[in-house]
Amino acid sequence: MKRPAPASAPTSQTRLAWLDGLRGVAVIFILIAHYFPSPLPGEYATPVAYLRRAIHLTFTGIDLFFVLSGFFVGGILVRTWGAGRPDKDFYLRRAARILPLAAVCIGLTYVGLSLGYHDNFTLAGVERNHPWWTYAVFVSNWPLAYNLEWGSGSPLAHLWSLGVEMQFYLAAPLFFLLLRSPLRVGAFFVALGLGSRLVVLALAPDAGFATHFLPFCRADAFGCGILAAGWLINGHPAPWLETRRPALLAAWVLGGCGMLLLTVKNVSPHDLLLAGVGYTVIAGFFMLSLLLLAGRPGSLPRRLLTRPWLVRFGTYSYFIYMFQDLTARLVGHGYKLIPGLPADGLRFVLFPLGTGILLLLAPLSWNYLEAPFIRMASRYGASR
Repeated sequence: MKRPAPASAPTSQTRLAWLDGLRGVAVIFILIAHYFPSPLPGEYATPVAYLRRAIHLTFTGIDLFFVLSGFFVGGILVRTWGAGRPDKDFYLRRAARILPLAAVCIGLTYVGLSLGYHDNFTLAGVERNHPWWTYAVFVSNWPLAYNLEWGSGSPLAHLWSLGVEMQFYLAAPLFFLLLRSPLRVGAFFVALGLGSRLVVLALAPDAGFATHFLPFCRADAFGCGILAAGWLINGHPAPWLETRRPALLAAWVLGGCGMLLLTVKNVSPHDLLLAGVGYTVIAGFFMLSLLLLAGRPGSLPRRLLTRPWLVRFGTYSYFIYMFQDLTARLVGHGYKLIPGLPADGLRFVLFPLGTGILLLLAPLSWNYLEAPFIRMASRYGASR
């Protein structure tokens, strides 16, 4: 029987199709959660109602992104900072990947607001609690946590998660330099995320919503990704995964039961169940999914994740995430200007239309903005 290829975490120079497929799943989840932000009307105890609650749980797409970020960055740092050899270009590559598109998104949004592209959102209204510089320096998650609200309808409110990621990128290399082992770093981040949320809830039971935005309260998702990266590249190839596959499957089923409970309870970031242990359950479920997928290269789930359309979503996921709110507002505004069109079910029209526009524009962003900056950073790093 042919031995499976060793499992590995990605390096800075690697794009694995199945990981792009997972990114595609994450961004599709986020699109669904943003276009359908609350459970649709229905009876509480009917199968349709539970299906609607399962759809509502697509907000966990952001948790999947956090786990994947921990996995990807962990794979890089294990080989460099974790070995006592700081990667001087790590921050340069992260900046080249994130800053250009973020600058374009923030700039276009503010231009649109200045021109009054949407009747219900003005520049003054958006900046009342969230001044522009909080987006520019990636700290907009802190005002959201302080004010205990989503962002007063700001079309840039979703950048809170980018702020959390940037703060993770700043901190992670330092912890790898101090602790060296990815397992120690990952375990520390998991303990930090769960422990800090419990402390926040103990001190201020009504502040559970704030834990959704605070970086140290979401550290367990990144920690789970780092653990997965460490277990996959730290001397444990695919046979190691195979020998422990029954235990991994049992843990994955248990995590799935936890996800089912969150679905039945119809949790939201306001709920203590989610703020307490829910985020850790979600992150652990996605971590186990990563481990199981990495150990079976030819499995049906891996083949499904490498479908071209899903990989395309993953490749363009950063652009889609950054511009999905702006696109939805513009499309919705244009739709309402056309007389005679029904207002009911508007989101069912906006979802495919907005997603289609994003997929048309994303290759332009990738080919002429994102990829050139990535190549520029790689050439600069190689020439030093």
